[in-house]
Amino acid sequence: MENPAKYNQFIYTKDESSLYVNLFAASLLNWKAKGVTIKQETAFPKGESSKFTITGSGSFDMKIRHPYWVKEDAFKVIVNGDTVVKKSDPSSYVSAGKSWKSGDVIEVLYPMYTHTEDLPGVSDYVALMHGPIVLSAKTGTANLNGLVADDGRWSHIASGALESLDQAPMLASKKEDIPSKVESVKGEPMHFKAPYLFANKKDANLLLEPFYEVHDARYMMYWMVLTDPSILERLKKEQEEALALDEKTVDKVAPGEQQPEADHKMKIENSTSGTANGEFYRDAGKCSGGDGGLISYEFETNSEDSLSLMVRYWGNEGCTRVFDINIDDEKLVTETISNRWKKDEFVNVTYPIPDNMVKGKKIVRISFTASSGMVGGIYSVRLLRNKPKPEVKDTIPMAVAARMPAHLDLKARVMGDELQIASGTALSQGLTARIYAMNGRLVKSVALPAGQSSFGIGIAGFGNGTYILKIQRDGYSYASTIFRKGRL
Repeated sequence: MENPAKYNQFIYTKDESSLYVNLFAASLLNWKAKGVTIKQETAFPKGESSKFTITGSGSFDMKIRHPYWVKEDAFKVIVNGDTVVKKSDPSSYVSAGKSWKSGDVIEVLYPMYTHTEDLPGVSDYVALMHGPIVLSAKTGTANLNGLVADDGRWSHIASGALESLDQAPMLASKKEDIPSKVESVKGEPMHFKAPYLFANKKDANLLLEPFYEVHDARYMMYWMVLTDPSILERLKKEQEEALALDEKTVDKVAPGEQQPEADHKMKIENSTSGTANGEFYRDAGKCSGGDGGLISYEFETNSEDSLSLMVRYWGNEGCTRVFDINIDDEKLVTETISNRWKKDEFVNVTYPIPDNMVKGKKIVRISFTASSGMVGGIYSVRLLRNKPKPEVKDTIPMAVAARMPAHLDLKARVMGDELQIASGTALSQGLTARIYAMNGRLVKSVALPAGQSSFGIGIAGFGNGTYILKIQRDGYSYASTIFRKGRL
């Protein structure tokens, strides 16, 4: 716990001829003996890169630590736009160069990955980590009396009520498979979900976040790992069913979650949101009477017909919950969910959509509305296809995809308001170029068609500064680099 106060001492260390960069932390080094200053800029750990700017000139070997939490082929050092280190060993130091002048810029890419660490001496417990950051999950805020310290002599010792260990969230997976089941949350760096990792369904929506962000709550940081075959088989079946549902899904929204609702241009009246039974929801109106309410989202149809609407409800709702479901202001159905199923579990209801309600439309607005009483709660809304998924035009045979190199040798340069990308050979399959700000925020995403070797991406709307370019497909990065727009 005392380490953070010492970090400042060890960001940089030196000997007579070398400077060692040990930590990635925003800082300013004044090396008086060499007559240089070095400014490090980074959003770490929310970002995965650092930029060093040198003022003054001198000769010294700048050695940068390649941490254990970056894979050997992912760590990159770029000096004045040229990549000088493409591959190095974790837990080592690499040389960025030995001669420096004012204005030199060194950029370091250190993409992190999720991994586990065993609890020493207790082999069936692990910690989840992303890079060097320990991930934790809030499990509740009830009954915290005695858990929040005051200035008393012994107040640092928790004295609140204990909870049963068998109610604690547990992981159900082979240890080596755990990292692959952890998914990043869109638009929220260093936040993750793992819906198919937990042994109990009630824990499927736990949010994994940096331990340093968890306050005033019960939490989990060390996780028991269950390997019972029956549990693993159940989770495998649930995951297969979820993947099959995703395959049928044309578009979906998660009510109650900020980013998905913003992406689908939500409109609401008299509406509230929250969590219940382990999932996010949204409803509208009052339990009885009142002026009713509205919940509405835009959905993409992918220009497909033969569609259905799937809505997820809780199976034991009271109050008056009678509402219309409309597509572009045309009523699809009137639904009643109060006292309908009378069971404490979620229910997915599928409504066939007549073709004339979606034919020729790329976007439809789906609304849930009532003039009195309540709408919902609604836990999930999906637009489903009833036909096989259309083939993507740039899809190529597996034999061709297998010839795709593990990494691409690409060069990127800024020419005015365009980022020009050139690869050594034509792409054998379509890829996606994603541009990120230094804080990890996705700024732009552009498809790179198969069969081409050069591409141009408009960046007129970008502010001056440094950006990260990643070339990806199906979650795998084939190449990455840094580029700058404007004067820095």
